[in-house]
Amino acid sequence: MGQVTTSIVVSFSDPNQSKSYHLSAEIDARPDGLNRGITSFVIGDSPVYLVYKSSAVTITQTTTAGGISGAGSGIVVPVVETVTFVKSNTANLSKPPSGGVSWRHIGGEVASLTVSETNVKASRPVLSVYQATYNTVATAYRLSGVSAINGVPNVTVIVYIEGTTP
Repeated sequence: MGQVTTSIVVSFSDPNQSKSYHLSAEIDARPDGLNRGITSFVIGDSPVYLVYKSSAVTITQTTTAGGISGAGSGIVVPVVETVTFVKSNTANLSKPPSGGVSWRHIGGEVASLTVSETNVKASRPVLSVYQATYNTVATAYRLSGVSAINGVPNVTVIVYIEGTTP
């Protein structure tokens, strides 16, 4: 029996704040990653997830079952993603870049792009599609010790990650 799962991360920035911050997490699904590409787990597995955050964000984590331990830091993850501008001059990267971002114009109007954290700003409002290529840095954590529950065929565990900013 297979299992299909999904998640979504929605980032909001406070327009009254001069800085924006990022915090997101995902299962390490990289074929060469710590889970070796495996994204579906059974009782007894110890899956690894990656946390991406702005450098100024400090995190605390809690879980509904099992325990959390560190599994590595400074993990460089290459990212290639599509960034769209819909008659706007703002868009977002999915993760904070470490170093520069290279851009490939895919279609629509051309504009100059600048990046601050995950915020991308075009020189003017455009209808355009770009491909962004960059590296990001993650910290890995392992969830382990999740036990079976009689009569529950699929045990769901929540890992809650809370970030604080200066």
